Amino acid sequence: MVVLQVLFNGLATGAIYSLIALGLVMILRALDLINFAHGDLVMAGGFFAITLNVTLGLPFPVAFVLAVAAVGLLGLLIERLAIRTIRRPTVMNVITATIGVGLILQTWALVTYGGEALRLPHPLGDDFLDVLGLKILPQQLVILSVALALMLALQGFFYLTRLGTAMRAVMNDRETASLMGVDVRFMTALTFAISTALGGAAGVLIAPMTFVAFNMGIIVVKAFAALILGGMFSFGGAVVGGLLLGIFENLLRGFVSSAYGDTIIYGLLIVVLVLRPEGLFATK
Repeated sequence: MVVLQVLFNGLATGAIYSLIALGLVMILRALDLINFAHGDLVMAGGFFAITLNVTLGLPFPVAFVLAVAAVGLLGLLIERLAIRTIRRPTVMNVITATIGVGLILQTWALVTYGGEALRLPHPLGDDFLDVLGLKILPQQLVILSVALALMLALQGFFYLTRLGTAMRAVMNDRETASLMGVDVRFMTALTFAISTALGGAAGVLIAPMTFVAFNMGIIVVKAFAALILGGMFSFGGAVVGGLLLGIFENLLRGFVSSAYGDTIIYGLLIVVLVLRPEGLFATK
């Protein structure tokens, strides 16, 4: 039963990693670069939700939708103002721009909310549910159900809509998509908006489980690890890699040591890079 408890906790943690990793994959496939501000956008989602739910008193579902939309809009502005306006859009220049955006977001959070961590109240309370002997927080069920809904919605968008098909075309080959009449600039902006919205959703979902702080964007390192494990350009790999990482992390904390958990995880990821650098689900 203890193992099942740890596995369930790992699934809830891994669902957060998967959402963040999905956003990273979208940008990586669209522009062949990593958005280093992605973790700080996760943080922004948490703070937006705290403002809307705690300060303004809006219900959690409303705060969730508005916070995710706000982060998506923020991603759109980042693409328009920090990415598209670069005169020489080399990979290094764009990466430097995203790092600068991340620092700006951290400074904004520090000035606006202070250096102390804040917590978003659990929308369904703090009492554990006893389900077949498992101690489950209602928020864990919220995380799993909302994360699954978002992943399925993203899949449906990609394969059941013309807009999603055009976006996949840009991710696969920008030049060919442009020759076929796809507005590559618009699709790139939309990709930024959706990918950052996914990060914002992860920030809101995790906020009741942990504390939101100006430096919580470091969580993106775990999402990078999920990408390495699953495959840098694979959507399925991002999901599976995030879930596996969450489960393995909780197993280490439960049965080995929380002090060395991250060290062991990153050590194993180095082994994965050596033995299978393309990840478990290589694509592209």
